Amino acid sequence: MKSPLIFFIFSLLFTPTLQAEVALLINSYHVGHNGSDLRVNGFKNRFPPGHLLHELYMDTKRKLPSEFDSITDHAWTTYQNLKPDVVVLNDDNALRLLGARITNAGTPVVFMGINNNPRLYFSGVIPESVTGILERHLLVPLVRHFTSFVPMKHKRVLILFDESKTSDAVIDVSLYGKGTLDVGGITVDVQKHVLADDYINAAINASKNYDFTVLDTFYTLKTETGKIVKSIEVLSAINRSSQIPIFGVTDYAVGENATVGAMAMSMEKHGADAAELTAGILDSGKVKSNYYSTKSDIFVFNKFMLNRYKLALPPELVNQVIYR
Repeated sequence: MKSPLIFFIFSLLFTPTLQAEVALLINSYHVGHNGSDLRVNGFKNRFPPGHLLHELYMDTKRKLPSEFDSITDHAWTTYQNLKPDVVVLNDDNALRLLGARITNAGTPVVFMGINNNPRLYFSGVIPESVTGILERHLLVPLVRHFTSFVPMKHKRVLILFDESKTSDAVIDVSLYGKGTLDVGGITVDVQKHVLADDYINAAINASKNYDFTVLDTFYTLKTETGKIVKSIEVLSAINRSSQIPIFGVTDYAVGENATVGAMAMSMEKHGADAAELTAGILDSGKVKSNYYSTKSDIFVFNKFMLNRYKLALPPELVNQVIYR
C-alpha cells in the first residue's frame, strides 16, 4: 500500500500544470493621461485574481501620426510574442489601429473608452469575438441642464475641442457632426484648436458672445514648437481669466483651479465594467454580447467656483450633486 506522501508526489508529477489565462491591455495613450489612468485603475481593481495582465502604452496622444505605423507594429509584435487569451483596447486609436488585425488573428477583443461608432473600425460589421463599453459624453443634455441655472444673456454656448480623432468622434456622435446647432433655443457653437494658446484665448474671449463655455477635450493641445501642453496648465490658464462659467465633461476637470462643474461619467466604473467583460471571457472562453454604453450620469461641482460665478443649482440637481 502506497503511503499518502508517495501518492502526493505522484499526483504532482502526473497532474497537468494549470496555466493562468493572460490578458493584454493595449492603451492608446500614456501613463499620466487623466481619463485613461482612471479607466485603467478601475479595470485593474476589478480584474479577476488568478489571471495575468500585461500592459502596453502606445502614447498616440503625444506622438505624431507619422509614427503610428511603427507604434502599431511594436504593439502587434508584443501581441504575437505574448499570445494572450484576450486583448483589451483602451480608447479609439488602439481599436482603430489594432482591432481588426487582432480579431482576424482569432483573439477576442474587449474595448473601452470608445467615442466613435466601433463599426467604423471593422468595415461596418462588429465581429462576434468583440465586446466592450462605449464612452458617451451627453453634451446636448449637459447644455439643457446647465442653461437652467446659468444666466443666458446671449443665449449662446461655446464647446471647445482639441484637434484629434477623439474630438472628431465626440462631435460626430454627440453633436451630430455639426459645427453649430440649436438646443431648445440656445445656439451651440463648436470649435477645434491645435494650439493651446488658441484654445485658451478662445475660452477667455468667449464672454463677448457666449454665456458659458464647455471644455470637452484638451489633451493634444500643443505649443508652437509642437510640445504637448499638460491639461492642468490649460485648465488653470482658462480658470484664471474666464469671465463666464467654464464646465467640463469629466469629474477630474472640476476644481478651484479648473472648471465649475461637469456632467460626467465615472471613468473608474467604466473601466471596471470592461474588466467584468474581460473576466467573463477568461473564465468561459466565450464572448456573450457585442457592446453597450456608459453615459454621462453624474453631476460634479466645486462650491468655490459656484460662488465665484454666483451660481445656484436648481433643486432637481442639488440632490444629485457630488462636490469636488
